[in-house]
Amino acid sequence: SISSEEPTDLIIQIKNTKYLLHKLPMLSKCSLLQLLYQESQPEDIQLPHFPADEETFEVCTKFCYGMAVDLSSRNIVAVRSAAKYLQIPSLLQKLEAFIDTCILQSWKDSILTLQYAGKLGNLPENLQIINRCIESIVIKIVTPPSRVRWSFTYTRGSKSTGNLPPDWWVEDISCLDLQMYLRVLDVAKASSMITPSLVGQALEVYATRRLPDNGITIGISDNQADEVVVEQRQVLEAIVDQIPAGNGVVSGRFLIKLVKSASLLGASIVVKVRIIRKAGLQLDEASVSDLLIPKVSTGSPTFYDIDLVRDLLENFLVQFRRGQLPESSRFADMGQITARVEKVAKLIDSYLGQVARDPNISVSKIVRLAEMVPERFRQDHDDLYMAIDAYLKDFVV
Repeated sequence: SISSEEPTDLIIQIKNTKYLLHKLPMLSKCSLLQLLYQESQPEDIQLPHFPADEETFEVCTKFCYGMAVDLSSRNIVAVRSAAKYLQIPSLLQKLEAFIDTCILQSWKDSILTLQYAGKLGNLPENLQIINRCIESIVIKIVTPPSRVRWSFTYTRGSKSTGNLPPDWWVEDISCLDLQMYLRVLDVAKASSMITPSLVGQALEVYATRRLPDNGITIGISDNQADEVVVEQRQVLEAIVDQIPAGNGVVSGRFLIKLVKSASLLGASIVVKVRIIRKAGLQLDEASVSDLLIPKVSTGSPTFYDIDLVRDLLENFLVQFRRGQLPESSRFADMGQITARVEKVAKLIDSYLGQVARDPNISVSKIVRLAEMVPERFRQDHDDLYMAIDAYLKDFVV
């Protein structure tokens, strides 16, 4: 209840909480309560369809009593939804002014508003403010770097006011849930002012924040873990869908991280095939540690997934087969092509040196992967000999 010398004469129940209030301030501001009271004059009014929590109702109540209310990006959507439900036009007017002068003018407040709106679900009454926040965010994203005056988060290198990185915005929007994130990204792409490489950088930051490195979830129940896996799988599939077409738009190492995530999360065959194909085309950008992907298979004791690496290599080599290269590449870029294949040859041999110690990988799979590397692109056999030596020392008596 709210402290007053007058005795309370109205009870309103929100969820499991009953509020002892006064008719005069509540009914004078709140049209819904006026209507309900005129119909039956109840002293105890229940609002089972109230669209927010008790704290939000208390904000509305304070406003009706003429008390100061605290508004922020964290509660503006919920309070606005509640004010519309309760039909408090004077509060709605105050909220609209706050949105226009505070929320939409601020880069971070617009993002935080979207973040909290996502937790309230897809309520129709929230669509307007969501769309306005998205528009405000995208306007700032496409603002020329020389005109950016607001603060932002950038932890991937130095940021200089004299040379603003074009991807200055990607970390801040990565706090959004998947649905809100995709809506912002789609509107930004529709502006035609965001390059494919910037989209790729945004996706990489989002994936780093949302996808697992090792598939291990600590401190939550099995049911919660299942929910997390389902959510992460949806994030992975969305990221794969959003990757712009063309080689080099995102890094090969990032693509292989997505391959690893697809394996850990049990993604669909379709998603796995798509991402393996993309990652394979840029296999020369990977390191040996990138390829040490654990085997995820029921009943399988194998530590490393050599079959996955074989698929990556196959997709890398297929682009260099006869008829697969554009005419200009067949002549002008042969030196570059040779260097790429030589790099992958050394990568695979070094990888074999690591997995040859895995007692659960058959020698036939090791030999098959070694034979897939075109012999003429091996500059030396040192790493291959080391792999053979490691196998013989560990498993041949």
